[in-house]
Amino acid sequence: MEKYFYNPEIKLLDGGVIQLGDVLNRWSFSNLSAPYWRFYSNDREGARLRLDGETYELFPGEGVLISPNTPISSCSSDERIAHLNIHFIAAPPYSDIEPQMIRFRLSPHLNSLVKAAMSLPGDWREVDAFSSMLLLRIVLEALLEIPASELIRPDIDPRVDEAIHFLRRNWDRPVDNRTLAGDAKMSLNGFLRLFRRDAGTSPQKFKSRLQIEQACLLLHHSNLSIDEIAMKTGFCDRYYFSHVFKARCGVSPAKFKLRNAALRAP
Repeated sequence: MEKYFYNPEIKLLDGGVIQLGDVLNRWSFSNLSAPYWRFYSNDREGARLRLDGETYELFPGEGVLISPNTPISSCSSDERIAHLNIHFIAAPPYSDIEPQMIRFRLSPHLNSLVKAAMSLPGDWREVDAFSSMLLLRIVLEALLEIPASELIRPDIDPRVDEAIHFLRRNWDRPVDNRTLAGDAKMSLNGFLRLFRRDAGTSPQKFKSRLQIEQACLLLHHSNLSIDEIAMKTGFCDRYYFSHVFKARCGVSPAKFKLRNAALRAP
């Protein structure tokens, strides 16, 4: 019998070391969520994250994984702290994990990789192959800290699964609920009930989430204006786009773009 191995399909989006506690105070944000994974590790105490009303102090020798679409607040002391952050995307089932923060002690080997990443010279806006592979090794080892029980995907009706795949392929164009129901060979009301049961939301809200995820990536990694991103992700105008974006991510598109530009500054 032929064996098939899981391919995590990890895509590194951004990574580097910033100095927290400087005059720019670049690590202060409130209820900011993003459609990608975030890994953090600091070289000393003085930085804090807040989730669901609880505040968590970050310690040296510790790693933090924040799953996609988790609203996190952060702050740091005036003391300078070397802060390693890596943003990345991983394929299902890692992309389907519930919003949460996972804290863990770095193993001796992972700790050595983190220290090596923190000592890399140069401008992180142009990362070479060696540095990229080092960040990828950190991400792979960090993901192994997630319990296998978290990676079990819930049972989804094949008709809903097919509709989800269709929406993922066509997030940038109009999709009618009747078309989805017809493809599933179901009545409209029956399909909508089934989709909400298995996906936890309506097809149009699911599609809107995909549009906002794409917008986050463009805001983070392109030079397009907010108006251009609104049009490119299928919104009728900037104002409606900003309203939906803020409801989903906790900040306006402009603030999201500024915050990530500051994190990428040398």
